[in-house]
Amino acid sequence: DMMAKRPQSTAETKAASFAATNPALTITAERGEVKSVAKLLASDKAENGYRASEDAVVLLDSELDAPMVYTVAGSRAAQVNAVKKISNIGLGVYNAGDDEATLTISGISRMATPLYLYDAATRQSMRLEGDSYELRVSGDSHGRYFLCDAELGDELENTISIYSARPGEVIVSSLRPVKDIRVFA
Repeated sequence: DMMAKRPQSTAETKAASFAATNPALTITAERGEVKSVAKLLASDKAENGYRASEDAVVLLDSELDAPMVYTVAGSRAAQVNAVKKISNIGLGVYNAGDDEATLTISGISRMATPLYLYDAATRQSMRLEGDSYELRVSGDSHGRYFLCDAELGDELENTISIYSARPGEVIVSSLRPVKDIRVFA
């Protein structure tokens, strides 16, 4: 009985079907020999905010000298982020020094809709072509880059993004200058 062949399951087919209907972007931050990876998964059953059952927050370790890449899930920096729609998803890097890191976004060709990278500093939206895209980032990069499924115009003009990438620090980003920020305990 221990040597008997089991009936073949269809699990492999389901996995391929899941990957085809739920594409994932892999975002890597590299500096020399060290790197970190974040995943952005598109799923009809996901929510764009943070949900503990589908997202994983970034775990920063001060002992590591690696740039930590993340996407924004609601009000948290996440290394795994499941979203219903890639609409203004913040993309950033926590980098302890001012050293340059290379961000690589791969899996672009598997997305059902075009993918754009919006740079809030230059106010430019760029369509990402092919299967991967590389970007060089110096130091920390919080609140500057956003992934979108459409070219951005005025819809981001009044958007404010507030999240935390590390304990004791809150990041606020906006295209227009923020006049007043109040924090309540």
